[in-house]
Amino acid sequence: MIHSLNYIELGFVMTKKGFGFVILIILAVAAFVWLIKAPILSSYLSGKMGVKVSAANISVLPSHMKIRKFKLHNPKGFKSRTALRVDEIHVSYTWSELTGDPNVIDEIVLDNVFLDIEVKDGIGKVSNWSEIISKMPSPNGKANRFIIKKLIINNLKVEISGLGAEGATQTKTVARMEFTDIDSEKGFPTQQLIAQIFGKVGLMQFIEHAIPAGGVLKVLPFG
Repeated sequence: MIHSLNYIELGFVMTKKGFGFVILIILAVAAFVWLIKAPILSSYLSGKMGVKVSAANISVLPSHMKIRKFKLHNPKGFKSRTALRVDEIHVSYTWSELTGDPNVIDEIVLDNVFLDIEVKDGIGKVSNWSEIISKMPSPNGKANRFIIKKLIINNLKVEISGLGAEGATQTKTVARMEFTDIDSEKGFPTQQLIAQIFGKVGLMQFIEHAIPAGGVLKVLPFG
């Protein structure tokens, strides 16, 4: 009986050690994923958008996400490396609504946004952004409906190069833009967000030729 108890106790100790080891492995994996979450999300977004996306840092909480130094890179063949740069992106949501059907985001705020438009043909039909949109994967018919209740853009600067015979760089700035109720039946409304920004500052001519017939790109009423 004494030996049996010793075996039981030994097994219990080994079980506790084994369980502790598993917990340590899980924590180590979680820590590793946390450290590389920016590259992971960047890779995911790159696949979704068809062009390279990067971010310096990403923090995720149950009701808020913060992305620092977000960059949407230009396709090959353009002078500038970056088509879009955002200092900080704040995303607010309720977890149950974000993961529900439809997927709902309460608010997206973009702070200090730089938008580069590089024209190749002199008139704007061919640009870095027309190529970016043409590279975006077609909407998936199985995707959930997606709603963004509010989109706010603070301090937008736009630079346009290559337009006209001389191709001199033109600059536009907008202190603040606000849009409400962006709704897509085919997943996250990437093209609609681009259309909102370009449409608001009178730049639709640089992207409208890249939209296929029946495409989802459209400018919705803004707040």
